[in-house]
Amino acid sequence: RGVVACGMGRPAVGLEYFFQALQRERSAVNLANAMVALIRLGDVDGARELLEDVRASFPAPIREGVDWAVAHDGDLTALRA
Repeated sequence: RGVVACGMGRPAVGLEYFFQALQRERSAVNLANAMVALIRLGDVDGARELLEDVRASFPAPIREGVDWAVAHDGDLTALRA
């Protein structure tokens, strides 16, 4: 639902869905989608903070998945250093 909402130009609604999904399952995909929604809302700093939190405290497989998304997903270019 979050991806659909973002695709329809409703990133705030998408972000809500992504945060709900994260409560159920902490996954790299859900985290990357939340960062995309934050960027689309103009909150690049919030997306960077989330990325820093992931890198500081999440298990390696999730960190690696998020880092892969940042490196390859065109919607996350704002987070590339």
